[in-house]
Amino acid sequence: MACGSSGSSNGTFAPAQQHPDGGATTSTKDGSGGPTGLDGSQARAACPAQPYAKLMENLVYDVAKHMHDAGTGSLPAVNLPSAADRDKFAAQVLVALKFDGNDPCPLPPSYIVMSLVDGPDDVRVVGELDKYGTAKPSLYWGAYAARKSGPGTRQLAIESAHPVADPDTDVESARVFTATRSEWYLIAGAHRCANPTVSGCDGTTAVCSPGKQSPYKESDAAHSSKTPFHGVHLAVSAATTAPFLQLHSNGETCPTALLSDSSGTFPTSGPVFTFGKAMEAAGITVGRCGAGFPTGACSLCGTENVQARANAGSSDACTMQGNTYGRFIHLEQQQSLATSAGDAPLIKAINAAFPPR
Repeated sequence: MACGSSGSSNGTFAPAQQHPDGGATTSTKDGSGGPTGLDGSQARAACPAQPYAKLMENLVYDVAKHMHDAGTGSLPAVNLPSAADRDKFAAQVLVALKFDGNDPCPLPPSYIVMSLVDGPDDVRVVGELDKYGTAKPSLYWGAYAARKSGPGTRQLAIESAHPVADPDTDVESARVFTATRSEWYLIAGAHRCANPTVSGCDGTTAVCSPGKQSPYKESDAAHSSKTPFHGVHLAVSAATTAPFLQLHSNGETCPTALLSDSSGTFPTSGPVFTFGKAMEAAGITVGRCGAGFPTGACSLCGTENVQARANAGSSDACTMQGNTYGRFIHLEQQQSLATSAGDAPLIKAINAAFPPR
């Protein structure tokens, strides 16, 4: 039975209604209209994990495939929660990713916890899945994983903020998570252009309106502070000291790898500096934002990225820069580096730049 799957009296769950602030609510068992899956009556006494016999890469491939399928014709709308419910969901994700499985599990009813063996390690995954690990998205709030820490694991979080939109980065992020034995994994739940409503955050993109610059959408996980992905990023940031490596890909006239800490200048020490050196040692051509980039033809330096700004201490990541950059790493890649045939040098560089426990 899915974690938190108790629904209305007829065994189904009421459709989402619009929250006054733009988030989604769902009627609870007693018809009170509380936030989806966050009302105490939804919670199970514990959150045991369902076993998953395949690879992490298989699970993420299926999640990404359903984003593709649902996006055929018209992109799926993300049911964005209120800010308070976003943060409650994020806290619940972290509780559900604990390895004892004994804490209350008030996740939305479409979410379950799965366990799998990933290389030599135990991994927990929270996602919109059925008991077999097949993606069954309805909220499109993303999927999240934690690796049980131990000798050889890396205190590193791997992120895919633009699945589908940035080709190959969804499944690439899962391969990187596995091959580097990173301890955290976050993938956004929908295409960045899924919702027509703008995020209100700084900047524009032509991704959602080819040939024309337009404001970022509220479903754009890297440029919207409204998404559950951003909420989970904040929760992981508060719970750990792990740096974040967010993977992007592009078809611009850029180097094979364009590296940034999203500040606009390139550091002379720290994780981003070390990672750049490691990529070059692995044979990757590296461009550095703040040291020769951006250029007119290649300007993808992530200075408007809300996760980077939050990690840098911004009081409003949507509209204000932070003050202390370095924990967040923004990597733009030519698509060739993001494929299974081409990512071996990247994995080698990550393993060299981020020492294991």
